[in-house]
Amino acid sequence: MVFYPNHQRKGAAEASPPNRVATALISSVLGLFALFFAFFASGRVAKPLMNLREIFQKVTVENQELNEKLVRAQLEKKEAELRALQAQIKPHFLYNTLDSIYWMAILKNHHEIAQMAVALSESFKLSLNQGEDMIPVSKELEHIRHYVTIQNIRYQNRFRYIEQVDCAVIEKKIPKLLLQPLVENAIYHGLEPKVGPGTVEVIGSIVDGQVVFVIRDNGVGSRI
Repeated sequence: MVFYPNHQRKGAAEASPPNRVATALISSVLGLFALFFAFFASGRVAKPLMNLREIFQKVTVENQELNEKLVRAQLEKKEAELRALQAQIKPHFLYNTLDSIYWMAILKNHHEIAQMAVALSESFKLSLNQGEDMIPVSKELEHIRHYVTIQNIRYQNRFRYIEQVDCAVIEKKIPKLLLQPLVENAIYHGLEPKVGPGTVEVIGSIVDGQVVFVIRDNGVGSRI
């Protein structure tokens, strides 16, 4: 058995704490390095992923908008084709039908039916106006006359139609079917419910450089 002096054993015991401090320090440095590396690595990985997500979202939105545009374009094309087809079929069909009605009425001496067929055919032509949206006032007034003719045949000449349109207004262009619906409204809601005959009047003039129209009747609710 070997014995060491007391002072030697005490020095060995005191050498242990510095070793523990060094170990803790090294561990801390390694931990900080690991955290820094992890943060750096996560940033380098996360940023491309975020960029990729933004690109994906942008591409998705662009594809959705493109699909919507394609769908709208296809619908507009189909509608245009349908309108073109209707424009080709309807007039010919209607004109031929009205012509047949006219001649059948003439052969059977139904002159009022023949007159109605002619008025309806002419009214329809004016309504189409060869696809143009603007129409001279003269043609709009002609359209109104045909309409009143048809209504007088239906209601046994109950309605009197009066035009007071200045010459300066006649060849001005207005949107087609601007005045006729107003006359129709005057007949159906003013004159038709009235007992006995009635009058509808169209007045056109230029006031302060503007074309002004007045549609009036002496039907129900009228003060004239």
